[in-house]
Amino acid sequence: MMVDEKIIRHICNLAELKDSETVFEIGAGPGNLTSEIAKHCDKVIAIEIDKKFEEKLRSISKESGNIEIRMGNVLKSDIKADKVIGNLPYDALEPIFRKLMNSDFKLAVLTVSKSFANKLTAGSPLGVLCSYFFEIIKTEDIPRNSFKPEPGTDSAVIVIRKKERGIISEMLLQYDKKVKNALREAYMRIKKMTKREAKQKVRELKLGGLLSEQVSDLRPEEIDSIQKVV
Repeated sequence: MMVDEKIIRHICNLAELKDSETVFEIGAGPGNLTSEIAKHCDKVIAIEIDKKFEEKLRSISKESGNIEIRMGNVLKSDIKADKVIGNLPYDALEPIFRKLMNSDFKLAVLTVSKSFANKLTAGSPLGVLCSYFFEIIKTEDIPRNSFKPEPGTDSAVIVIRKKERGIISEMLLQYDKKVKNALREAYMRIKKMTKREAKQKVRELKLGGLLSEQVSDLRPEEIDSIQKVV
């Protein structure tokens, strides 16, 4: 859990919080960050999976009047808010980011492992995938002594801004479909085409064998090839 009050305040500043906004906090822990967020926004929805923090969080919620506590797994919860803030569990970073791709928010300030932050900003397959959904900036590293107990790995803060949904990102969200079907649905949703119009548009892209590939199996260079013609 984060205990460095200076960094806690800095994270809230990075989130550019406004009095009218709702913030979704991932991994509330004992509420150190939760309490600070609540000072700067209209409502905090704080989710925490560890039951040992529930009593403390309920107490903080009662005192503040603008904190909603949800005990459970963020991967099974709807994320819908103006901003997202969180000290993410390092063993679930990739699933949480995939969840964020299909979630409704404008900006997020997240504490992640330093190695994961570097992966997102260094052109890795996951970084390339995320680039279709977010603008990602690594702002700084965080000392291990900012947490108690101290983690066994280095940490970093990243700021992500949600991009407007486009054909490629809409296709990528349909990871369980073939490319031709995912693209057809993307054109129908983003360009408001009829099913017939969308099917014709996909045929005109002349992507050959790529159309029969599963979206989840696409390599970064194949996604780039599709991006160039849509």
